[in-house]
Amino acid sequence: MAPLWAWVLSLADIAVSESIRVAGDDMDEAIVNHMRKTYNLMIGLQTAESVKIEIGSVFDLEQELTREVRGRDLISGLPRKSVVTSEEMRKTMLATLDACFARDTRERGVDILRNADIVAAPVNTLLEASDDPDVLANGYVAEIEYPEYDKTVKVHGSPWKFSETPARIGVAPKLGEHTDALLTELGYSETEIKGFRDGGVV
Repeated sequence: MAPLWAWVLSLADIAVSESIRVAGDDMDEAIVNHMRKTYNLMIGLQTAESVKIEIGSVFDLEQELTREVRGRDLISGLPRKSVVTSEEMRKTMLATLDACFARDTRERGVDILRNADIVAAPVNTLLEASDDPDVLANGYVAEIEYPEYDKTVKVHGSPWKFSETPARIGVAPKLGEHTDALLTELGYSETEIKGFRDGGVV
């Protein structure tokens, strides 16, 4: 199986790299299929491998590349060549990776990377993140009681910790809860406020 390379970047340079032997053969087969369907050109896996190495990339390139590919015309049976681009290969390779990742578990993918000494962590859903032990230990999620609903609801905690002025997570005010107090502070009388309410102003 041909390798799939993974990198860990630091300060715009490669800090750690590792070749992981997954998905390479699938990519070669996908390139063979792409050439057959798009160009009616039959090529071998070795040619597909060389195309992948020379112009394949899963990231946009500053200067996109092209390569001449030789194979056998599926209609005439004669040798023929076509020019392919790195953009084509990128779409083909990304579609292949999507399919590879979709047929296995997220945990399996993380294990593959970690076993290759590559720092990796799963991308959690919001629900999973709210139950993560580290998230809870750091107070990034707080629980607020709503007595009127007899419920305890998880809300975002504060990412900042201050020893002298600790953050306090409160309950959001209800719609219009402070309207009367604010209008009174602005100098309106109870009669005027009632008039606003009767007239649908507030």
